[in-house]
Order: sequence, then C-alpha cells, then structure tokens
Amino acid sequence: NRGSEKGLAQVLGSRDWERLGVLAEQGYFEPSSLAMGNAVSMLANPEMRKKVELKTAIASRRFTNIWESWGHAVYHYSIVPVVLGIGLAYSGEFTLNPATLIQKILLS
Repeated sequence: NRGSEKGLAQVLGSRDWERLGVLAEQGYFEPSSLAMGNAVSMLANPEMRKKVELKTAIASRRFTNIWESWGHAVYHYSIVPVVLGIGLAYSGEFTLNPATLIQKILLS
C-alpha cells in the first residue's frame, strides 16, 4: 500500500499530494481509496457527492447556454459546407476555384 502511495505521489507531484492529504484528513475520502486508485469510493462521502453533483449541474448549464447562444449555429453552418465539400470530393468535382465551384453547386 505504501508503495502505491509513493508512486502516486511521484506522479502527482508533492504539492498536489499534500492537497490530497489535507482533503483525506478532512474526511472527504478514505486515504486507502486514493492508494487503490478507486475514485468512485470518494463519492461515498455525502458532502463530496453533493459538491460533485453541484459542479456537474453548473457545467451542464454552462454547456447548455453556450450551445443555445452560438454553438448550434456554428455547428450547423460548418457541417453543411463540410458535407457538401465531401460530396464534391467524392464525386471528383471539388475545386478551389470559386467560379467553377459556384457553377458546380448551382447548376449540378
């Protein structure tokens, strides 16, 4: 067990390892769960579970706001030209010449 803790301390660095030690002392998780690499057991603590749920809800709301404000438009207006370009490339008619490209798009 000490060997895995020592290896984890080397991977994380001394500063992060100390922070995790403080959280373990405050009862946020069992130190043995950290040594085993079992992050799920950290959620057994009700306070930690509440914090994770709150942060997940905040992240979800932020993503929703970004998607509704401009994400959907960026996705839509970038996927349509990409699909059109892939179709033209597949048929061997893709060109970077704007005059020829407009002619192929509108007349074909």
